[in-house]
Amino acid sequence: MKECDLVLKGGVTSGLAYPQAISKIGEHYRLRSIGGTSAGSMAAALAAAAEYRRQTDKNFAGYEKFKVIDAQLASDMRAMLQPSEALAPLYQIGVDYLERDGLGDSFLERAKNLWKYYRLLKPYRQDAKPAARRNGGAVAGGGILASFALGGGGLAGAGLVGGVGLYAIQVLYKTLRNIQKELQAHDFGVLPGTTQGDQPKAAIIDWLADRVDEIAGNWPDGMAPEKPLTAKDLRSHDIKLSAVTTDLSSRRPFQLPFSFSEHHYFREHEMNAVIPPRVVRWMIKIAKGKEKQITIDGRSETLYPLPDYDNFPVILTTRMSMSFPGLIQAVPLWRVDKTTKKWARCLFSDGGISSNLPVHMFDDWLPDRPTFAVSLGSYDEERHGRDNGSIESRVRFSDKVQDVLEYPAYRISGILGFLGAMFYSAKDWQDNLQSNLTGFRERVAEILLDKSQGGLNLDMSEEEIRILQSYGKLAGEKIVSKFDFDENRYRRALSILPILGSNLAGAAKVITEHPPSSDEALAQTYLELLQTHASDAFEQSDEWRDNALVPFVEQLAALGATEEVRRLSEGKLPHTDAKLSLTATPEMTRPQGAVGQPIA
Repeated sequence: MKECDLVLKGGVTSGLAYPQAISKIGEHYRLRSIGGTSAGSMAAALAAAAEYRRQTDKNFAGYEKFKVIDAQLASDMRAMLQPSEALAPLYQIGVDYLERDGLGDSFLERAKNLWKYYRLLKPYRQDAKPAARRNGGAVAGGGILASFALGGGGLAGAGLVGGVGLYAIQVLYKTLRNIQKELQAHDFGVLPGTTQGDQPKAAIIDWLADRVDEIAGNWPDGMAPEKPLTAKDLRSHDIKLSAVTTDLSSRRPFQLPFSFSEHHYFREHEMNAVIPPRVVRWMIKIAKGKEKQITIDGRSETLYPLPDYDNFPVILTTRMSMSFPGLIQAVPLWRVDKTTKKWARCLFSDGGISSNLPVHMFDDWLPDRPTFAVSLGSYDEERHGRDNGSIESRVRFSDKVQDVLEYPAYRISGILGFLGAMFYSAKDWQDNLQSNLTGFRERVAEILLDKSQGGLNLDMSEEEIRILQSYGKLAGEKIVSKFDFDENRYRRALSILPILGSNLAGAAKVITEHPPSSDEALAQTYLELLQTHASDAFEQSDEWRDNALVPFVEQLAALGATEEVRRLSEGKLPHTDAKLSLTATPEMTRPQGAVGQPIA
C-alpha cells in the first residue's frame, strides 16, 4: 500500500471537514506521520488512532468509527463546550455575540443586547457597587451642599453628573478587574475542556480522550482503559503523531511530544483540570523522573515529571495544541528558569499562534513519500467566483505551477480589520509562503469556507455540517485521484538541488580561501581552523577531527568546486524564493554532555 504523511490546519469547528477527507485518503494510503495544530491536532490524533487500529487488527474498523466522528461531534458540540462556573457568563456573552454576528442591526436591538450582557455580568460587578455608591454619592452630595451654601444651582447639577459618572467608571473598572482576575485564575480560557459539575455529557477533551482510545481498539470490556494510547503504541507500528504548541511564558513554540521528560513538570490538580483524571493517574504512575517538592504561595507542592516520549499520551499531545486563546484554557507546566534559578509556571497555548499549517513538519530535502496537507481558507466570491451551490468551487487542489506574482490582496476595513491583518500577517506569513513553494503547493488541498461555516460558529445547522463534510470528502478524493508523486518529486528536486549547489559553491570558496582580515590570527581558512582550533566548549579528539571532520569538509569543498555544480542553475527551473540555512525548529531534543544535564 502507498504511504503518506499528513498535516492539518487549525480552525476550531472547521475541523468537522477533516474526518471525511482523512478517511478517503486512508482508503488509498497508509498514514505514517500525522500532524497539525489546534483543531488539526484533534483530527490528527483520531487519524493516528484509526491507522493504529488498521495496523493492529488488519481491518478498517478504526476508520469506520472515525468517519462518523464528525456527526457525533456536531450533534453534541454545544453540550461538550462546558465553561467553568466562574466564567460561564463570559461564555454566554461570547456565544450570543458570535451567533448574532454583532450586537444587532437596529438601535433598539443593540440596546436590548447590551442590557442583557450587562445583567449577565452581575457576578463580576457585585462587590464594586458599595464603594462606587459611596464615592459617587459623596461627589453628588458635595455638589448639592455646595449649591445650598453658595446659592448656585449649577453646582448641584454638576455634582449629580460627576457622582453618576464616578459611580459608572468605578463599577466598570472593578468589573473588568474581576473578569481579568477570573480569566487569569483559569489560565485565560473559559473552557477547561474537562467535564464540569454534574453535566450529563462529557466535555470535549474527556470525549476526545475516550474516542481516541475507542477508535484505536484500546477499549477493554467496553470501558475507558487505565492506560491511554501513547506515542510508543503508535511508534510500534511506524506511526508518528506530532503537534505544535506555543509556550507563551517562554515566547516560543514546541513540537510535541517532548523528546525527554526531565525538563517540564506538572501539578496533579492543574493537570486534572485540562485532561481526564484517568490519564493523569497513569502519567504519575509511569513517571521515570523524580518528583520535586517546591513551595508555592507558602505551601509545599509536589511536581511530577512529564512522561518521556514513548509514554506521552496522545490526548496530552492534542490538548496542549488546541488551547484556543480565550476559549480553551491553557495548559500549565513548570520548569526551572536556568537564568533566575527559580521554578517558573509556563502556559502552553494554541499551536496555531506559532504555526497554523506546519506543512514543513515532516519535510526532507528529497522525500520518499508525499506529505499531504489540508488547509482551510476564506471563500471570496470576487476572487474565487460564484459557487452556485457547487462544492467543486470550494475545494482547490491543483498541480499548476505557482506564479510568484499571483498572491491575494485582502480588503482592510476599520481598526479591527487593520489589527486583525497585523495579527494574521505576523502569525501566518511563514506558513503561507512555505505552502506556496513549488514542491509543496501541489500537495496542499484547500477548503474555502464562508463566514457562516466553521471557525467559531458553534451552532451550525445539520445542513451546514453536511456541507462541511462534503467539502472534506471532495478534498480527499482530489488528493487521491489527482496527485502525481513522480511529478512532485521531480519538481521538488528541481527546486532544492540548484539552491543546494549554490550553497556548496559558496561553502567551497570559504573553506579554502582566507577571510578578509588584517589580523593574521583570524585569517585562517575554515579548513585550517577546523584542523587546529582548540575549543573549550566543544573539545574534540584528534581521531574524530582527522578521520571524520576534516575529510568531510575537504570532500564538500571539492564537490562545490565542480563544473556540474556551476551548471545546475542553467536548467529550466521553478521560481523558488527560498534558501537553505541553519534554522531553529520547535522540536527540542535532549541536550548532550555537560550543557544539558537534568535538573537536580
